[in-house]
Amino acid sequence: MKYSIFTIIISLILLSAVSTRSKMRTRNDAAKQYIPFARLPYCQSNIIKDQSCSICSELKQKGYEIKSLKTVTSDGININMIVSTNPTETVISFGGPKSTDVNYLQSIYTKGMSQIAILNNKSLETEFWNVYMEMRNELINELKNNAGKKVVLVGHSFGGSLVHIAAYDIAVNKLANTPTVFTFGALKTGEKEFPQTVYQLVPGFVRISYGYDYYSMLPRCVFWDGIEFRCYPNIINFVTAYPAYVGYYWGYNAMIRNQIRAIPNVHIPHTSVIADANQKGEVLNSEAHNE
Repeated sequence: MKYSIFTIIISLILLSAVSTRSKMRTRNDAAKQYIPFARLPYCQSNIIKDQSCSICSELKQKGYEIKSLKTVTSDGININMIVSTNPTETVISFGGPKSTDVNYLQSIYTKGMSQIAILNNKSLETEFWNVYMEMRNELINELKNNAGKKVVLVGHSFGGSLVHIAAYDIAVNKLANTPTVFTFGALKTGEKEFPQTVYQLVPGFVRISYGYDYYSMLPRCVFWDGIEFRCYPNIINFVTAYPAYVGYYWGYNAMIRNQIRAIPNVHIPHTSVIADANQKGEVLNSEAHNE
């Protein structure tokens, strides 16, 4: 039986589409399993220590034990890193400020970037790096104590940015086996090329995001007068309105479209990036960088 070139091409396209959908479904199923870990760092530290939170009980039922908690305080904001283990796996969860701490989140991008010698001189937002450095020794100790186990990194928002740094650190400095990674609504972490560099080194990296989650679009989306987020696709107009961010765009080299617009406060709440994914039984806008 003879087949035309056109028929063969169409068949290959359809097979590719089916394969892509299958991969996406697999990634979504995997990400859903780690949603409780993304939520865990937002519990109060004393509740986590007592393991009296409902999430702690849920993880215990699944065979995990919470081994350590590291809390870093920056500008009055508590940021948690939690290590949970079972016989075969070490899960490291990073949290961050609440969505209501938007002033702190915006301030991250006014503090400048730091060039990090132990990370191949990558440029990262100074605030993220300072917080991570206070957690790093605890991270390394737990990786050593659980050597040989599968390593999974999980983080939401600010915590997702810490995950980017931790994943790169583990990979380039050979701190453990290459981790499996899930981030939910991660913020911009540093120089423009940094995320792609991480994805190349960490094949199992899955990033979950919503298109209208304005927090993950910081700093060019600004919480304006406590009423709404305004997004500035034009850099000149943005830094004219908010000159404190000039240094950020100089370091990040952002490429943004040529128009300014105000967006009313009708966006998907930042916390629902993980909540809705769990309730709907799917992870929307999942991106896996392992092609």
